[in-house]
Amino acid sequence: MKALKLFAVLGIVVFLSTQDTKAQPFTFTAIAGTPGMGGSADGTNKNATFIAPAGMTLDSGGNLYVVDPNMVRKISPVGTNWVVTTFAGVALPQGSEDGTSTNARFRFPQGITADAANNLYVADTYNHTIRKITPGAVVSTLAGEPRSIGTNDGLNAAARFNYPFGITSTPAGVLFVADTRNHTIRQVSFDGANWVTTTIAGKPETPGTADGIGAAARFNEPAAIARDTDGTLYVADFQNHAIRKMTFAANVWTVTTFAGLPGVAGSSDGQGSTARFNQPQGLAIDSAHCVYVADAGNHTIRRITPGGVVRTIGGRAGLAGIADGTGSQARFDAPYGLAVDSAGNLFVADNYSYSIHRGRLAALLDIRLTSTQCILSWPSGLTNYVPQVNSKVSATGWTTLPSGISLVDTFNYQTNSRQPGGAFYRLIKP
Repeated sequence: MKALKLFAVLGIVVFLSTQDTKAQPFTFTAIAGTPGMGGSADGTNKNATFIAPAGMTLDSGGNLYVVDPNMVRKISPVGTNWVVTTFAGVALPQGSEDGTSTNARFRFPQGITADAANNLYVADTYNHTIRKITPGAVVSTLAGEPRSIGTNDGLNAAARFNYPFGITSTPAGVLFVADTRNHTIRQVSFDGANWVTTTIAGKPETPGTADGIGAAARFNEPAAIARDTDGTLYVADFQNHAIRKMTFAANVWTVTTFAGLPGVAGSSDGQGSTARFNQPQGLAIDSAHCVYVADAGNHTIRRITPGGVVRTIGGRAGLAGIADGTGSQARFDAPYGLAVDSAGNLFVADNYSYSIHRGRLAALLDIRLTSTQCILSWPSGLTNYVPQVNSKVSATGWTTLPSGISLVDTFNYQTNSRQPGGAFYRLIKP
């Protein structure tokens, strides 16, 4: 057996952990790019450089794709390393040409997503178009006309967008686009012959905060969009400082506010409208239906449970920086893109620090005292772990605590009687 974390209670009034027991902290580590150094060099781990990494997605093989100005970069896990290559486009010159790999051109794309067949779809923001990249790196334009701004729904190049930032896909390749400067959410789907663009929520060129059905809803520069496996859409409503939720029923989309208070910026954790965000830029959803938010204006990473409880899991509000670390000890500088894999690893494109980070659930045992009890808590994501107690640090003599494990918010907890002489605790997976 191997203990993952060991905390000692040296006296009955000593607190050895200051982690918030209602926040599951992640440990974040830079895996690609040179933090603080911009560039477009391919390479391994920190030998690679990025210009301004934004939206990101994962394919079925665990490869990351990140939009970097005028390029799509591929980050492949090779053993313990991360190898960065340029998959499509080039840093300069920018443009709108279709083509294969580095023969294609983009103009400051901001969003990217993948379907079940590993086709990539790109919100080519400053071209005002939606692009497709096949697994063989063949780039084509599906919707919109390069450099032509507008609000029109329609087929193929007849559709118009206005700086689309966010994009997400169903497994079959139906696309949902956060059309940022139009303040709308668009759907782009293939009908067998054409790519059809329709507006499904919001009113073009009309910002606002209202919840509602279809065109009655209002957004203010929606910047990111993510789709849950149940079909629910979540939108990072950038200038409204809120996370919106979209559900489909009776052939209409209904928009509600999931977390935050539209129009009010802040950094508070809390539930629903009591939480605050500051220009949220990126979204990702895990297998447990938790929503992760790149809260760019706060330089933090937030997590929202299915019940709408918002907690900060990385970074500290108002403190921009570049640092690996756990929870509030980590530092980000305007995080933009997010992606989460099937194992729960969270990837962050940190825009201003020119780097890509990976977050893993921290194995932390939190210890707190009351007048009669010692309260232990640890993240619920750490399954099959049990706390043990001993009167000394030793290889033997550890006793598994007999009381049952309970769940509060996203944390397991267990109690033990307060021991006047102190005790040592550890979290272990038998």
